[in-house]
Amino acid sequence: MLIAANRWNRVARPWFPWVPTLERIISREPLEALDGPEVQIFSDYGGEHKASDYLTTGALYVDLLASRHWLYQRADWRGRHLPDGRRLGFKGLNDRQKQAALVPFLEAAQHISGLLVVIAVHKSVVSPCFGAAFKEILETRIVPKLAWRPRKFERMLQVAHLVALMLGGLGVPGQNAYWFSDEDELFANEVCSQDLAAVLGLLSGNYVRHTLGNLGLGTTSVDEGDRYEEDSVAVVDLAVGAVAEHVTTLRRRLGHLPTNVAYECDAVFSTKTEVISGWFGDKSSRLRKVLVVFEPAPNNKTAVFKMDFSHREKSLSSA
Repeated sequence: MLIAANRWNRVARPWFPWVPTLERIISREPLEALDGPEVQIFSDYGGEHKASDYLTTGALYVDLLASRHWLYQRADWRGRHLPDGRRLGFKGLNDRQKQAALVPFLEAAQHISGLLVVIAVHKSVVSPCFGAAFKEILETRIVPKLAWRPRKFERMLQVAHLVALMLGGLGVPGQNAYWFSDEDELFANEVCSQDLAAVLGLLSGNYVRHTLGNLGLGTTSVDEGDRYEEDSVAVVDLAVGAVAEHVTTLRRRLGHLPTNVAYECDAVFSTKTEVISGWFGDKSSRLRKVLVVFEPAPNNKTAVFKMDFSHREKSLSSA
């Protein structure tokens, strides 16, 4: 594989004070070049349910040309395990056929040439992407056409900001970039989609300093029947679901998440979370995976840090 050490285009004017920390974390990853003619970004989020203490947002950045082996492996996996077209997702790992399909799917995803970033924000951390200055910019430059509920608007900003930051940090001149999301409330209708496109345009206008090729947005509804877009979003779905459970369980067991030390914990996770967390912590694959946590700190501060999972092998016998 071709490694481009620290090839990250640093942001000159970050919107939020924690952006340089996120940049430092990502820029230290030994990434492949990711300079093919087309990149695709797939996003999803989790942790909305009451059992989770964290809201998770994830984005998968894929160099399409360099990920040919993933394309072949994924098609073969689907033909072998889910030929009926059913979707694979964290919440749906409740039958034997999907459980049997999980580990081969994660193994296929290891061949993606790209970066998977998951952001876990403790629910006590209020609106990390919606400060007063940014609110004023939105109100003066962009008038959202839909009255978003505050939490959904914050979620929309988090996803759009992460996508724009990855486009600016990892992109090269002339690349075509396409962002795909699940058919959720962010793309619930044409008005929502227009708001999201406007916010992405504002953010990427600040973060992307090179000339893009085509920039497009879409949902898994564009899938042509081979389930490629749905399966790519599923990579993110599995990650954000497992991370939400993992960090919630650890925090409840330990009382806090240590920010700068390695530690062992006897916390008990569901089998599916054990399997996906082990995959997420595996550093031997082409696909690089990064977890960044926003944790409440004293004096109304927020700690932002990278968290690593130790790699543990485990088979999925039940989920």
